[in-house]
Amino acid sequence: MDAVERIEKDIVLFAKNIKEIESIEIHEKDVQVIEMARNYRKDTDYYLEKRII
Repeated sequence: MDAVERIEKDIVLFAKNIKEIESIEIHEKDVQVIEMARNYRKDTDYYLEKRII
């Protein structure tokens, strides 16, 4: 598995996990961590699209 395939697989897994998190009650302190993860995913999507790896 090359780097791009691994990143794409991780993005799919992240989307699955974030849906599970959204279905439960989240403590206030965890909201910031989840938001940081979402922002990291957006960055990952951008770099993957631009192939800046």
